[in-house]
Amino acid sequence: MLTLYRRHKETCKNAADRYYRKCKCAVWAEGTVETKYVRRSLKTRSWERGEEIKRQIENGTEPAKQVPVTTVESAVDAFVADGIARNLNRNTIAKYKLLSGRLKDFADENRIADIREFTNAHAIAFRGTWKGAPRTQAKTLERFRSFFGFCVQNDWITKNPAKGIKAPTIKPSPTLPFSHTEVTDILKNADFRSQVFFRLLLHSGLRIMDAAQLRPERIEGGKLFLYTQKTGTAVKLPLPPDLIADLAKLTLVGGFYFVVESELPSSVAEYYRVKLGKAATKVKVKGAHPHRFRDTFAVRLLEKGVPLETVSVLLGHTDLKTTQRSYSPWVKSLQDNLEAAVQRTW
Repeated sequence: MLTLYRRHKETCKNAADRYYRKCKCAVWAEGTVETKYVRRSLKTRSWERGEEIKRQIENGTEPAKQVPVTTVESAVDAFVADGIARNLNRNTIAKYKLLSGRLKDFADENRIADIREFTNAHAIAFRGTWKGAPRTQAKTLERFRSFFGFCVQNDWITKNPAKGIKAPTIKPSPTLPFSHTEVTDILKNADFRSQVFFRLLLHSGLRIMDAAQLRPERIEGGKLFLYTQKTGTAVKLPLPPDLIADLAKLTLVGGFYFVVESELPSSVAEYYRVKLGKAATKVKVKGAHPHRFRDTFAVRLLEKGVPLETVSVLLGHTDLKTTQRSYSPWVKSLQDNLEAAVQRTW
């Protein structure tokens, strides 16, 4: 048996209106239906309409609430748009878009129209289509979980189907910088524009996507603007004078240093990956990839005794643990302490 009442607001002060049920406050129902306690708003201000809904609830004839369909495509588009609105790093946005495209294709192949139809089994099957190293897959899983967490927050689904997926085991691999000889040999076998690109990576520690979209306005007074810290302090890095001079010799395409004709900024990175692979093959340097220039930049600083905290700032790491995990074996002070400890046992 249910009882109707109005849930009056503070602004409803007229006692006569309350008594005669003439106020415009919402109608609520409270009581038990088949031993189940019910207390809810009937989403109406009309007492007559409230009586009608009350009878439907008591008789079990209340129509089911229609939940609007949210397609997978609209959900992933909203997820990317939210990332852009939050002013996330452009590399992060690019990875969101890559995941979104793959998710759309997977949904089309499996005929998943409504995001609510995406089950745990689908999530596991989708994870099985990923390629790449364990660390890459772990990062993709984080973004996958974030997407469905976004869907839960927007009430498009009730639970995250990717939450129970375990991340792959990541075996730590030692950082492998280029040797001086390897760098020299690679540069000798590359064309001029590629040489300048590789030297920029070597002396700045930039990620390949950032270097590929470098513009002249980021260099001022022989210093490269890296980014602005959360404290508002600009981080600038001096570049070798000969590198600055060679950058000035490059013909700009679309305002970019390293964009070549018929290449878009987003595809420049792959263009130089191929260039590096060809140059490294000629001189028999194995495992050559652009990120090793960034590793070489960091290791050279650490071997000169530069504190790990300073290297972390230059690399743009938001967490010092990231730098420690990759480069702690190369910290000169740590190595000196280890050697001294061993020598004291002699």
